[in-house]
Amino acid sequence: MSMDRINIAVTAPIIARIYHFTLLQEVVILTSFWIFYAAMQIPGGLFAERIGARKGLGYASAWWSLFTILTPFGGFYYGFVAIRSLLGIGQAVDWPSSVYAINTWFKREERSQANSILLGGLYLGSVIGAMLTGYISSTIGWQWAFFIFGILGFVTSLLWWHYFRDNPKDSKLIPEELGKQLEESHSLNVKTQYKQWKVFLKSYQFWAIGVQYLFLIMIQSFYGTLLPTYLFTYKHVKIATVGELTALPWLALFIMVFIVGYLQSYTLRKTKSVYKARVPYAVIGFIVAILFLYLAMAQANVYYAVGLMMFSMAGIGMVQVSIWSACQDLGGDYTASVTGWVNMWGNSASAFGPLFTTFLVLLGRSFASAVTVVGLSGIVGIVLWLFVNPQKPLIAETSNETKTGVV
Repeated sequence: MSMDRINIAVTAPIIARIYHFTLLQEVVILTSFWIFYAAMQIPGGLFAERIGARKGLGYASAWWSLFTILTPFGGFYYGFVAIRSLLGIGQAVDWPSSVYAINTWFKREERSQANSILLGGLYLGSVIGAMLTGYISSTIGWQWAFFIFGILGFVTSLLWWHYFRDNPKDSKLIPEELGKQLEESHSLNVKTQYKQWKVFLKSYQFWAIGVQYLFLIMIQSFYGTLLPTYLFTYKHVKIATVGELTALPWLALFIMVFIVGYLQSYTLRKTKSVYKARVPYAVIGFIVAILFLYLAMAQANVYYAVGLMMFSMAGIGMVQVSIWSACQDLGGDYTASVTGWVNMWGNSASAFGPLFTTFLVLLGRSFASAVTVVGLSGIVGIVLWLFVNPQKPLIAETSNETKTGVV
């Protein structure tokens, strides 16, 4: 999934040069994916809960792999916009399905580390994808990055369909007794989905956990969308080196999510407090992400700047693990719905954050000042985390009618 996102970011400067796209057109092509990806998050979460993570993720993976392969055939501005938009619709089911599957397959004290593995795979894809895209583009042509990654997507879709089961007791990969224990801890009734949404929308926690992700992704979207263009166009780095430098912050993020996953599990075991295992890590992560992004933008040397960006992305990793573990704590059996809600807010920032940054660049002709303004918006994310208490599941907090979401 992440390889199919990062390849367009790395190749965007090449595509823009070939088709004579302006910076604004280039950014619209990049963000068209995120607009539809964000818009379909809530339907994607409801869809995953209704048909199960196996079908949801299996179908979605095949869909986005097809449109990854079709990307080089965009041919003109609106063609690229249309293909990337359709790819975004397909990928919208992925994250709610994945987080929902972890909620079903793992006990609470195990979920932080399971989420870190999920996030690690996502970010490793960005690391490998950025480097491979740079190498492929400079050797056999940028189109092949899309063809190769799309084919790999179809392969992983088939593997998921073959090995994964929605109900752990139906899987041959775990002991039968464990499968029964996991099944007993979940009692989702999909007929109550829409009723629970009325409950969720009355909760300040639901709004806080959603909106804070918007401000986190305002920062992260620079790395996933605009960093290659910044390096190639403004720092005049060669395309192969662009791929390598773009990969480094994602490598830091990849490493940090595993560290934080372990630390959160350790904190939960020692303190028995879900709040202490989630919120302090998120707040500290936001502070680190903002501080080091500001320092990176003030650095003239591109290599020193990327080194500081690695620390910024490590801070983002601290928040990311906290977010998806908190979604499971708050949502229970409705984790896919809560995940879709949170991801909608975050990826709205992926859609409009780069556009906002681009307008600031065009207005002030300074990439550094524009990104710094975006980074400082993360202060709001810190404040919002103070209103989140994963110790109190959303349904238990706001409704006395049903507590099926408490696990």
